[in-house]
Amino acid sequence: MLFCLVVAGGFKLVPSSAETFDLAVRASSNESALITSGQITLDLPGLPRANISPDGEANFKGLSARFKGSTIRILPQVEGYEKKWQSYKLMTSVVDLSLVREAPPTILMTGSLIIPSSMENKVKILIDGQKSEASPDQFGRFELYVNGKAGDRVRVKIYASGELVYDDYQVLPGPVMLKLHTIR
Repeated sequence: MLFCLVVAGGFKLVPSSAETFDLAVRASSNESALITSGQITLDLPGLPRANISPDGEANFKGLSARFKGSTIRILPQVEGYEKKWQSYKLMTSVVDLSLVREAPPTILMTGSLIIPSSMENKVKILIDGQKSEASPDQFGRFELYVNGKAGDRVRVKIYASGELVYDDYQVLPGPVMLKLHTIR
């Protein structure tokens, strides 16, 4: 009888463990239905984090049931996508997180050209695969906004009177010093 009282008393005196639930966060975007790398952070005590697995889910185990039905903030940290807190109401154990592509960084590329007199006022500088273009000023200097970041290589093409006179890669942001030769 004493044994039964001790066991029964132990169940009454020791509080039962708090109810918990598991949460799966699935990240996707307009370009990709399944994102398989990166990290997700929840704005909860301790800032729990989970890596996005190859199956496209970041799994959080043992979250307190008191968060069910509440609105929490979620921070995606995925290469190439905006890193902004998003708010979601936890109605189920799955959150479908929609990511937005980051705008490519823009950097100012500077440089100067040594231009033969026969080419003056006829030169256009282009970055391959981008809409950026510039013309040098009277001293051969130019500025060009380019999508990329410092250290990226971009293909620079220079045309004189519609003819390609330079085609090579340059490292951003420059400055670059290029010498153009007379077209024959």
